[in-house]
Amino acid sequence: MLPRWLPAQFAVSFAVYLDTGGAALPAPVRLGLPAGETEVLLCRGERGWCRLPAERESSCLFAEIAGTGTYGVAEAAYLPAPPAGEVAGTSLRLESIAGGEIWYTTDGSDPRASATAVKYAGPLQIGASGVSTVRAAVYRNGVFSDPAGFAVPPAGSPPSVLGKGVPRPLQGRTPAVLQSAAAEVNPAAGGELELPGVARVVIPPGSLPAARPVLVRLLALKPPPELADREALTPVVWVRFRGLSKPELDKPAELFLYPGETSGVRVYAMVPGAGEKLVLVDEPLPVRVTGNALAVLIDRPSWFMAVR
Repeated sequence: MLPRWLPAQFAVSFAVYLDTGGAALPAPVRLGLPAGETEVLLCRGERGWCRLPAERESSCLFAEIAGTGTYGVAEAAYLPAPPAGEVAGTSLRLESIAGGEIWYTTDGSDPRASATAVKYAGPLQIGASGVSTVRAAVYRNGVFSDPAGFAVPPAGSPPSVLGKGVPRPLQGRTPAVLQSAAAEVNPAAGGELELPGVARVVIPPGSLPAARPVLVRLLALKPPPELADREALTPVVWVRFRGLSKPELDKPAELFLYPGETSGVRVYAMVPGAGEKLVLVDEPLPVRVTGNALAVLIDRPSWFMAVR
């Protein structure tokens, strides 16, 4: 029988309680629970449910445990997606696409269980303040996401595919959506998604840092008034990923934009910045002309636009 305190929205197969008398075991033992192909093994901690690292053997998931606890099996789809983040200078901004709270640590400990975890309330100052690594997890409906790590790039490290940017306000609002498409992509197989006549993203195998399918979205947005000084030849194309274990892709994906013409056309990117702003990348991205399309490499969620 399932305990009453299990989250109501969870597709829990069952839960078991292991009592070791409150004492830690002299050595970890392996616990195995029957689980379907899309299910994960969970442990209920003091602050909520967390996924346990587990290995599949036949029809069961096995994990090492060290003491008293409540363990359950649930559909992986019910876990919140890890938080996304963007480092801009010495500021780290975190965001949860899944909603809920974000908890983080700066000492390398697991934010799902650590006593040093702090609830996120706004952009964090890193680097100059002595903080070089942040670990964060989303907490929603009594359940934690897998933790995600964010680090200050080492001095002298090469710039990302998107390059550097400067703040440029966008009135704190997402521009109007003109068109959208979405699909789940298996990280091991890769895949692609298209907005006919506007954009197409091709994701190679091994690009998405995730253990389960990732929701990929393409949105065509009306160019905001702050970008009126640019002659836009495409809508702003927003590429989004839900379910990544870290902000950056393991391998760049390729985004194709269809501006109608390619001569003299440049592609720019924007990335999330601190506060209610987007960070506009000053330098155009390197492009590859293929037929009537301009192709650019992308290594994270962002906004893109082809301009003259």
